[in-house]
Amino acid sequence: DESNSNIIQREENAIFKIIPNEGYIFKEVTCTNNKEATWDDKNNTLTLNVIMQDTECNLNFEKKQLKINLTVKNGSGSITENVYYGDNKTIIATPNTGYNDGNITCTNNQIVTFDNNTIYFEKITNNTTCTLTYSKEKINTFSLNITNLENNETISLISEKTQNIKSGETGKIILRTTQKDIPQLNCSGIIPNINEIEKTENSKTIEYVFYNVQQNITCKVE
Repeated sequence: DESNSNIIQREENAIFKIIPNEGYIFKEVTCTNNKEATWDDKNNTLTLNVIMQDTECNLNFEKKQLKINLTVKNGSGSITENVYYGDNKTIIATPNTGYNDGNITCTNNQIVTFDNNTIYFEKITNNTTCTLTYSKEKINTFSLNITNLENNETISLISEKTQNIKSGETGKIILRTTQKDIPQLNCSGIIPNINEIEKTENSKTIEYVFYNVQQNITCKVE
């Protein structure tokens, strides 16, 4: 939006040094008398060869058009999109089932924030390629064990002796006994929910249920 004038001797060349505003590039130039002009992007100069008469030129600059490319690994939201210099951009990504904790990296030192699966690009100034990688969700696993049944003649184990239980899930120990009373278990200070799930003339089957397992549990028959 600034004027730049020069007095040039007839039949000489005119060279103007013109610095575009930040984020703008040369688009076109039109001159009076159908005079041709040449723009040099590298040096930011406009050249008019062999001036023969008074000439006026109008230059138009436009915002740079840039491209952002986002690749999402182990999730969805990959996108390639055109933006303009200085724009901000928000993109939503979604991790695949069993994945979380995304980590994002970008080229050109582009400022990007990532929070709650939302990627925010601040003031894009270069073509930018970003990769968002979700990690496999870490699930803690705890053991559920029962001991001291090897020589017990009145109690037999129906479930596995050692079970791996995912954090927050339910574990069960199932015993069959010929005893009149229900066997009592001492389970690392955890009190199970006890259910009689089957009864015959000579035996009964007992289920010991551990809800929301959050630690290793070892049980002994008292």
